[in-house]
Amino acid sequence: MSNPIVTDTYTSDPAVLVHDGTVYLYTGHDEAPVGVEQFVMRDWLCFSSTDLLTWRPHGPLLRVDQFAWARDGAKAGTVVERGGRFFWYVAVNHYQFPQRVAYARSRSLDGPWTFEGIVNEVPGNCATNRPGIVEFGGNWYFFYHNGVLPGGGPHRRSVCVDRLTYDDGRINRVHMTTEGVHGAGPARLV
Repeated sequence: MSNPIVTDTYTSDPAVLVHDGTVYLYTGHDEAPVGVEQFVMRDWLCFSSTDLLTWRPHGPLLRVDQFAWARDGAKAGTVVERGGRFFWYVAVNHYQFPQRVAYARSRSLDGPWTFEGIVNEVPGNCATNRPGIVEFGGNWYFFYHNGVLPGGGPHRRSVCVDRLTYDDGRINRVHMTTEGVHGAGPARLV
């Protein structure tokens, strides 16, 4: 197999999870017709592989129209496992464009997926939102971008990080702060 790894449809924004020896690839699905120069993205696709050479399609597992408040734009997402549950974070275009980050969860990688709510509101001075989530040092962290640096804005963005917390297996809304993360240890560019 060579690149691109999926050749029968257009895919974008890869999110990858390894579980029980299988690689799961969740992607955006670019559907713009030839001659249309804008994003047309209505659903997210999933593929799996045990060798990174052969990819099994699982079809669309989640669609924008499953979010009552969404207009379109099945944007980049990510999937994580926590406590035997899988959480899928996605961004969509709202009818209140700009973007927010919401999530769905399931007991199976193949669904069914249930919408659970908003995780991250509109970041300061920026209309887009693309989450990155990681467990580090026993805590969960939510990476996002905003446009608050001097001279910043929707096309000059800056990455931020804040703590991600859970109650009863559900995600609490992320409180975006100017202080950032405390107690995670020093981090600096070298």
